[in-house]
Parts: sequence; structure tokens; C-alpha cells
Amino acid sequence: LGQAFAFGGWTIPAAGPREVAQALKSARSRPADDPRRVVATLAEVGRAGDWITEADMDLISARVGCARSYLGQSMQRLNDWLAALPDNVARVGTPTADGYRTATGLWQGGLTTTVVLAGDASALGPLALAHMMLGGARTVAKGSRFEPLAPVLFLRRLIELGLQVPDLLFIDTAQPDATALTARLIANTQQSVVYGSDATLKAIYGSAEVPMTHKRIAFLSGRSGAIVLDDADPDAAAAIVLRGVAEDRGNRCYSTKKVFVPEELCDAFVAAFVARAEALRRGPPEDPATDIGRLLPDSRRVTEARIGAAQVLYDREVLLLSVADDHPLLVEEMPYPVCALRPYGPHEDPVALFNRAARPTEAPSALAVSVIGADRARFEALAPAIGATKVLFNRATVDLDHATTHQGLTLFRELMRFKEICA
Repeated sequence: LGQAFAFGGWTIPAAGPREVAQALKSARSRPADDPRRVVATLAEVGRAGDWITEADMDLISARVGCARSYLGQSMQRLNDWLAALPDNVARVGTPTADGYRTATGLWQGGLTTTVVLAGDASALGPLALAHMMLGGARTVAKGSRFEPLAPVLFLRRLIELGLQVPDLLFIDTAQPDATALTARLIANTQQSVVYGSDATLKAIYGSAEVPMTHKRIAFLSGRSGAIVLDDADPDAAAAIVLRGVAEDRGNRCYSTKKVFVPEELCDAFVAAFVARAEALRRGPPEDPATDIGRLLPDSRRVTEARIGAAQVLYDREVLLLSVADDHPLLVEEMPYPVCALRPYGPHEDPVALFNRAARPTEAPSALAVSVIGADRARFEALAPAIGATKVLFNRATVDLDHATTHQGLTLFRELMRFKEICA
């Protein structure tokens, strides 16, 4: 392998041109596993839930900085999804030896798929790898900023159970040839999915020359947020927004990054938010009682550079700012538990304000929006006009089920192609 590099206390073998070439050759030469066996084995892994141990999660928490309590919850959510896969895949079709059969045809996997993983949410690696297995994919390129232990443990268990697994490549994104190596992987595959910021996706897909038939799947950063309606309870709204802001240090693509609050509720909302934020338990991330985890200094510096003229309403790990229209923190996603609050008046439409904040971005919509209020019928009337792929009523943006779509897509189906069969 290429020269190893250090990350978060781990020494990771770096993939270079030779490893990329070998992975592509391996992907072309191996037949796909029977989808029926893949589904059954992944479900078995989820039901057992022992592919990652308590000691493994203690180690990840101490090194990465995520709260141990959140890490356990996220792994349980992942295992629950895996255990229920036999029912979940029925939305695509019935697993057969050739693919997923429907009444009119067959969903089948392509030659290979390249996945570039961003962030350090430990459940994301195994989740993406499971989707690749379901879709019949083979090659995964993994950026160096992603926690490495959970994906390795997950694939190790699948190998023990006899499945062929994707080649897990660790590409050191600090090296000058990292983008070129990723572009090479994409150029030699039939479809690819990239997780990351607008800038990351532009850099990777902009440098990759791919055939017209190549399917690009871009999972952009979230820019998710909340809309508090004028009939909302301020304390309940603060609880929902704070959970979306603070869970896993604001490090999830679904983290709440902005909130629109009626002017008449602002004081009560801010007071409740601050009181609840003060009550968050601070401490070592590996302590099960800790809520917030360890924050990265670099993330703080990047966020502070965007504050500008915003009014700081609260600043203790969690950061709450009052901003005007077009403020960077209302538009951009920061890798930090920061929330931009935009008060709105009685003659302003909060849905229009929310949608306008998303327009300057590469994907002019958010991932998730929490709508907080007392009237469900009013929520149902507003939801279709909100620019987001998921709209939640009185629930935090991070309160999601893996069985639902991500960015409006079911990933493993997107990693396959449909063949219509006409008798």
C-alpha cells in the first residue's frame, strides 16, 4: 500500500495509484453476490448487533470526540434498519438471483460504484457500505477525514459471514493527488455517490471525465433548519431546535443550522433555548452522561470567520446568533453546533424566507426542515411549498429513520439500473 498517514490516533494505509488500479481490476473480475443472500446476511448482522462492541465505541468516542451516548444511539438505529431490511427492500422489488424483480422488470447493480465519505459520523460508513452491498457495488473510496474503525469492523463481520465486500480504499485527502485518484475511480465506474459540501462535490465531479451514461449522485451538505410558527410553544420549539443544533456537535448533514422565529416569540424562544443549552452536560466524550462531546478548534475558527455583524445571543459550545437576510450563516452549513436565528414580522412569510436562504446554494433546497406549531392542518398546508426533501412536524431535523429517503433518494436503488422486461 501507499505511505500510511495518521488520523485521530489511527495509522491508516493510504491508497495510491497502484491500489486504485487493483481495486478496479478486482471489481471487474468478481461476480456479484446473490441479492437474497446479501439481504439475509445484512439483516442477520443487524439483529445480532455485535459487529461493534461497547469497547469499540468507547475508543471511537474518546478519539473522535462524539458523545458516547449519541454514538450508541446511532449504532442502534443502524442495526434496527439492517434487521428490517427484508421488509425495506420490498419497496424496490423482490430479491432474486439476478436482482430485484418487479411486475415490469428488474433492478440490477452496475459494475462498480465509488463512494466518497465525508465527516466523522461513525454510523455513516457502515450505512453507505450496506447500501452498496444491496446495490451490487464494489469499490469505495474513503476520504481521510472519516472515522475508520466502524467501516472496517462492519466489513470484517460481513467477510466472516461469507460475503464479498467492497474494496475499502483510504485516500489521504491532504495529498495533492487525492482528487485525481478519486476522479480516476469515478471515471471507471458506472455510477458514483459523493457526500460532501458544494465545494467538495464541485472539485471531485469537476475533475472527473465520465461517460454521458455515468450516473452521478450528489449528496450535498444539509443546510437544514426550522420554522417556528406563531402558534408554537416557545419552550417546546427551543427543545426541538436545540436537539437539531447540538446532536453530535452539529456535525450531521441533517443538523439544524437556521431557525425562523416570529418576532413576538423571539425573547421567550431565546430564553428557553439558552436555559436548555446551559443544561447540556459537558464532560469527556466517552462519559455516557456527556451530551455535547468534544468540538474541533478548526471548526470553531471556520465558524467564527463567518460571524461578521451577527448578534451573538449565546456562546457556550452551542452558538446562537441573530442574523439578517443573506448572512453567510443563514446560507452556508458550518461543521459546528451553530444556529442562525432570523426573526420575522407579522407580514413576512417564513416559508418564503426559508426558501430564499437556500437559493444561492448549489442545490437550492434544504435536506430537512422542522415546522413547529400547534396546528397539524396548517403544517400540512405549508409543507408542499417548503424547499426541502424532508419536512417534519414538531420533530428535530436529526430525528430520522434510515428506512426513509435521504435527499429524496433511496441510495441502493439509485446505485442500480432498471431493465424493463416485456412478455
